[in-house]
Amino acid sequence: MKTSLVIVVVVALALNIAAEEKPKMNETVPSQVIEIQKQIELLKAHKGKMPFLTIQEVGGDAIVQVSRAVAQGKASWSLNIAYYPSKERPAKALAAVGISLPATWQEEQFEAGTVAQFGVPDTDSSKLPHFIHDLFGKFFKRPATYKIECSIEDA
Repeated sequence: MKTSLVIVVVVALALNIAAEEKPKMNETVPSQVIEIQKQIELLKAHKGKMPFLTIQEVGGDAIVQVSRAVAQGKASWSLNIAYYPSKERPAKALAAVGISLPATWQEEQFEAGTVAQFGVPDTDSSKLPHFIHDLFGKFFKRPATYKIECSIEDA
């Protein structure tokens, strides 16, 4: 009897934990994140010389650029917030709107009110789509229905 009760409790706990770990069925990835991810995959496959991806708000001035470089067989990324409206340094300005910079990202360039650029390790490239989406939604304060247009060019 005790063994049966213990088994039932263990199974119930396991099922409860498994249910909590699964994403909710009604959670969806925003269409902009899907599009940004698709464009980053295209950038990875692009064979041009020093290619970069420009993600721009349709009809607006919010622009983010992403580039990927390979040197000595090692890939690295650069994220350029080409429209950087704040006078504050990025870590402080982004934190103020609920965006945290991953510790592995390095600030490469900053000009108040103009541009902020970061070096992103290849291991963090999967963080780019959601981070960029957060830039548009939280930092640039665009509505959830914002539209983007993307292009890949060679430098």
